[in-house]
Amino acid sequence: MSLSAILEFPETTVDCSKASKIERGIIKMVQKIRPDWSKVDIILQRFESELGCLIYGAYTTKRSEMIMTKVVPDAKNAGDLNQEITSMRLFASRFFGPRALSAFRNGFTYEYSSGVPLNYPLAIDPKVFPMVAYKIGVMHQEMSKHVVSVRGGHVFNSIRRWMKQVPLRLADPAQNSKMNQELPSKASLERELLELESDLNQPLVNRIVYCHGDLKPSNIIYEVNTETIQFINMECAGPNFQAYEIAQHFIHFNSSDLERVGYDEFVPAKEFQRRWLAFYLSGFKDVPLVQVSPNEVESLLDNVQKFVLVVLLQEVVWALTRLDTFYYPDFDLLQYGILRFKQYHRNKYNILNIII
Repeated sequence: MSLSAILEFPETTVDCSKASKIERGIIKMVQKIRPDWSKVDIILQRFESELGCLIYGAYTTKRSEMIMTKVVPDAKNAGDLNQEITSMRLFASRFFGPRALSAFRNGFTYEYSSGVPLNYPLAIDPKVFPMVAYKIGVMHQEMSKHVVSVRGGHVFNSIRRWMKQVPLRLADPAQNSKMNQELPSKASLERELLELESDLNQPLVNRIVYCHGDLKPSNIIYEVNTETIQFINMECAGPNFQAYEIAQHFIHFNSSDLERVGYDEFVPAKEFQRRWLAFYLSGFKDVPLVQVSPNEVESLLDNVQKFVLVVLLQEVVWALTRLDTFYYPDFDLLQYGILRFKQYHRNKYNILNIII
C-alpha cells in the first residue's frame, strides 16, 4: 500500500499560549504548504475541538479549497500524532478519508472533507445507513488486507491502561460523593473487565480487523451530492474486534445528548441492526446483498450485542479518568458515566443473563 508524501516540519511548533498566537502559527503553517495564499486573504474558522486539541479550517475568498489544521497544545498529548498521521495516510491511500498534507511538532494539516457529519436522523435514514454500513464493511476488509498485520492492540488493552488512571476519589466533594453512591468501586470495575475479557477475547471466534477505532456518527462524513462516505479523526485506528467497532457505532448514535444517553430506546433496534449488518457483510465480503445469509447476520449480531457491554464499560472508565481535567460547562461527564453504567447493568443482565 503506497502512501502519499507529506511535507514535514519537525522543528516547527505552533505557540498555544494565546489564541492570537495560535492563529498566527496556523496561518504560517498553511502558507508553508500553500505559498500562493496571501496572509491577508486567509480566513480561519474554528471547528468543534476534540479533547486535548484544537481544530481550525483555513481558506480564502479566492480559493475553493479549505486546509484543516489540528494542533495539540499540551506536549504530553502529542505523543500519538505520528500514529494518527500514519493512520490518516493509510485511510487516504484507499480513498476512505482525507489526505494528510504536512506535519509539524505539535500538529498536522490535512484536506477538508466536504459533506456533513452524520447525526441521529442521518444515521438511521433508509437512504444513508445502507451506504454507511457497506462502506464500513469495505473499509474493514480493504484495510485489513493491505496492512501488514492486524494482530496486536485491541480494546481490552486500552481499557486496562485507562483503568490505572481511574481515581479513588475526586477533588470536588460533591462529585466524589455522587461517584461513590452511583458507581461501583475501581476494584469492581476491574473484575467486570476481567470477566468480559475472558469471555470475548477470542480472536478465532471474534474476528480482528483493522478498525477506525472511533466510529461515532460525527466521524463519518456524508457527501449528499456525490453520495459518498468518508471517515475522519483516525487517532484510535488499529487492529480491533470487528464486532466491537460496530457496537461502538450503534451505542454512539446519541452519545453527546444526556437526555438520550443510556436509554435503550435511542440505541438502534435489533431489526435495524440486522438490516445494517446485512449491508455491512455485503461490503465486507464483496458479495451482492442477496448472497448474505441470515445465519451470518445473526452470528455477527450476537457478537455485536456482547461487545456492546465492552463499549459501555469502556465509556464508564473513560469518563472516570477525565473527571478532574474535563471542562465542558454544558456536559456533565460524571452523569454521562453513571448513565452508561446503568445501561451496562441492564444490558449485561439481558445479554448474558448475569446479575452484577
